[in-house]
Amino acid sequence: MIVTTKKGDGGKTSLYDGSRVDKTDLRIELNGELDACNALLGLCKVMCSENHPEVSSPFHPKAFETIQRELMDLMALIARDNDKTKEQTLQQAVERMEAYINKVAKGKAFEFMLPGRDKTDALLHIVRTKVRTCERRLVALMAADDGYAPVLRIYLNRLSDYLFCMILDRWK
Repeated sequence: MIVTTKKGDGGKTSLYDGSRVDKTDLRIELNGELDACNALLGLCKVMCSENHPEVSSPFHPKAFETIQRELMDLMALIARDNDKTKEQTLQQAVERMEAYINKVAKGKAFEFMLPGRDKTDALLHIVRTKVRTCERRLVALMAADDGYAPVLRIYLNRLSDYLFCMILDRWK
């Protein structure tokens, strides 16, 4: 594997389809934010794995890994991978997250929460806010280029709600 190609030294990089774009391109900016979000989810996966051995738990490492893989699919779609099965995967993820959100939030009034009850709480809030940043970047990209499926925006919106409900779920 060649890691250093020097092709990016001039400020350009490649999209999935091989086209070259500036590193300031909205797609590259968004994918950089999604990459950071994915790294933070990796930290969540490590921190939560110590306390949640049950596979069905939303805090189990496999749950975080599922989200990480979905984000990688999202990143590929942003970079112009036209694989419709990735869009279907994201749609199924939206449905999965909505079921959890409805279960956790049922009968509760919305309230803002101060982050930092413990390390995991603080980290989940950081990831949630990073997802919101990604969502704003995606909205900007979709305003400039209408070639993206709405499920990408819906997925990020639900993911931030899902993370918020994970925080609620920890303190019920």
